[in-house]
Amino acid sequence: GALVGKYLSVQMAALIGGLSIAFGILTYSRKVMMTVGKRIVELDHFSSLISILAESLTVWVYALIGVPVSTSQAIVGGVLGAGYAKGTRLGSKKILLRIIFGWVGAPAVAAVISMGIYWIYTRF
Repeated sequence: GALVGKYLSVQMAALIGGLSIAFGILTYSRKVMMTVGKRIVELDHFSSLISILAESLTVWVYALIGVPVSTSQAIVGGVLGAGYAKGTRLGSKKILLRIIFGWVGAPAVAAVISMGIYWIYTRF
């Protein structure tokens, strides 16, 4: 991107990205896993495996055709599909609607945060 090479080395950008991902995993991943795997649709081990397989294949196919997709969206689809095939009722429509709202809102929020960080970084 514009910052990498001009303001940050590739190694520093990779380090910042890796630390950010690790921070998210360590602090919030359990809550997200419980929301997707318990509060939307209750999954057993086999259904979880099927959901992950569906998510992986979906992301792989989209990567083959050059379309970036969210693994989070793909896994929620996999969970819903496995639950529906199994005959499990949807646990919480409210939670599902919050997730869908997040899918729409997250890119916009990330864009605003990115602009703010870029503006601060280039001004000081």
